[in-house]
Amino acid sequence: MRLGNPPAKRLLTNDLDEIVSVVAGTYCAHSIQSTGSARSNSAGFELVRPGPQPIVELAYGRAVRVDAGSFPGLMLMQTCLDGAGSVDQGSQSSELRRGQTVPLSPSVETQLQFDARFSQRSVRLEIERVEALCSRWLNVPALDRPLRFALLPFSAMLEQAWNQAVNLIISYSRSGILLPSSATANLDEFLVSLVLTQHPHNFSDDLKRPANSLPPRLIREDRKSTRLNSSHITI
Repeated sequence: MRLGNPPAKRLLTNDLDEIVSVVAGTYCAHSIQSTGSARSNSAGFELVRPGPQPIVELAYGRAVRVDAGSFPGLMLMQTCLDGAGSVDQGSQSSELRRGQTVPLSPSVETQLQFDARFSQRSVRLEIERVEALCSRWLNVPALDRPLRFALLPFSAMLEQAWNQAVNLIISYSRSGILLPSSATANLDEFLVSLVLTQHPHNFSDDLKRPANSLPPRLIREDRKSTRLNSSHITI
């Protein structure tokens, strides 16, 4: 497994190890195997937008196979800009095709394969923000298990809305416009809201239920939290 350097803002190089190190510094330690010759153009990495929900554009410039281990602490919305690839997470698999976005969930054994033309734009969602918003909508203090998205491409409608929102954020970032922190937070929450409401995950059915008909496991979690909180109250 490779440990990374702090992420560069932009990097063009013929050195695959250099790209791997920068990617590891942005996401997680991983191993990589070249499965084909390099293209004439260099591999490229760009941190388009830093912050708690960073946006990265990346191309390895050659066919590669990536073992990302358990994908620790990463909830990644990966859009294929060119070329093709595939991803395996646990027992699920998905093709990566141009113009499609596939969500990758954290703490799941993850392997990816990209052809030489593959380039991607990835948005790393803040896991705490995603799970906090989901629990707020469910009216429970915390989720009883980690949130996992279905390893499927976005629907056409969600893809269009997602790209428009991400392109808006990128346009602000590349123009050097510094948005107020409240506006940035609202944009980040909008991205989270889109995927929570429009893409299937393991809490989708719960979110469709009326607030007063939550499943027993979430009711038990809510009562447990209430008891713990009340035990700390003194008069």
